[in-house]
Amino acid sequence: MQVLKRNNELVDFDKKKIEKAIMKAMRYGSGVVRENIAKQIADEIEKENLGDDEISIYDIENDVFNKLIDKGQRLTAKAYEGYRKVREFQREI
Repeated sequence: MQVLKRNNELVDFDKKKIEKAIMKAMRYGSGVVRENIAKQIADEIEKENLGDDEISIYDIENDVFNKLIDKGQRLTAKAYEGYRKVREFQREI
């Protein structure tokens, strides 16, 4: 499976990157780091898109946010979303 990045480049899917991003959001959001949830979300996203040739980074980010909310990780979801918005603003400048 390939990931379509913002610059239209295709790269190999790497669920470790999803886990890493969630872990960062946990540290800066609630401060409670639950590695099992980060791994579980990354595994779910990989399984849900296994048959696809390609997935966009936007879809991955939306899935992560929604899964964090579903798992009761609201502060982590807010931190994750806040970081996304900051990076989006930085890319525009």
